[in-house]
Amino acid sequence: MSAIKLAEVQVLLVEPNEEARRPLQDGLIAHGLKNTASVGSVAEAVALCRIRMFDLVIADHGLLKFQRNSLLKAIRFGEVGRNPFLVNFSTLQSSTAGAVSQAINDGPDAVLAKPFAVSMLLDRVARMIDSRQPFVVTGTYIGPDRRTVARPQGAVAMLDVPNTLRDKALDQFDPARAFAEIDAARAVVDTQMLAQNALVVTSVAREVVGLYDRGNVESSIRLLLDMLLERGRETARRVTNTADAHVAELCEGLVKVVEDIRGDYLAPSPKDVRLLQNLGLAIDMSLKPEEKITHLSKRIAYSVMEAKRRRPVQRVL
Repeated sequence: MSAIKLAEVQVLLVEPNEEARRPLQDGLIAHGLKNTASVGSVAEAVALCRIRMFDLVIADHGLLKFQRNSLLKAIRFGEVGRNPFLVNFSTLQSSTAGAVSQAINDGPDAVLAKPFAVSMLLDRVARMIDSRQPFVVTGTYIGPDRRTVARPQGAVAMLDVPNTLRDKALDQFDPARAFAEIDAARAVVDTQMLAQNALVVTSVAREVVGLYDRGNVESSIRLLLDMLLERGRETARRVTNTADAHVAELCEGLVKVVEDIRGDYLAPSPKDVRLLQNLGLAIDMSLKPEEKITHLSKRIAYSVMEAKRRRPVQRVL
């Protein structure tokens, strides 16, 4: 590590156990990572991510709950901090297969079982500087590609992400270039996520409608409705303040209809079921570039929401 410059690297250590946190922070600082901040909670970590752009996060996975996702997944999905592509090491108290699998699914660059030596951590830092895996972008995962078998061409998006840790360590960091690369990579991720979310929304909505049409209503249908809620909200967040901002209204309509169906999923309003199908189609079409399709999707959205507003309120006695 002697040829690598670590003094400018911004590190965030999230460790709830103070007895473990202090020695680890001291060890990192002693080995050149002088800009290491340490916290013991998610709230403190989120607060720091709002005011500092970190290059490396070392965080206890068991602690990381942020709204519906772990803190790391929230970072990867762009909900926390400026840089979703920072290098991340998830640390685990339990090294069972289930715990490791859950941690990996949130997109870390590496998973470390506790306790571990600072030397092991520095070795992982060196690997991230020397060679970092490209990222995979799917509807539910953003992170390093860990497949050992080649993926079918075009099956999933692959992205060489910005690595500010590497740039700083090799004295090649330029803030303007870094921000431009991060913004460009985020735009690619948003495009891929929107396209995949649109496909999922359309197919799941069609499946839900088909189940209701066939009278095949089971409790498992709630899982499909929950998926539609998650994808609808995620899509609305990603299109806000973009050229596709009009899609947010469609997604809000989808969420409202799904919530109504989910409230009485065994016997939902037939109108809601039909609205669900139309909204799924409208979201899919609205994210395609053709102007005619975009215009059509707006007309569908207008008719759908007008139908929703005109419906009389049903009172429960």
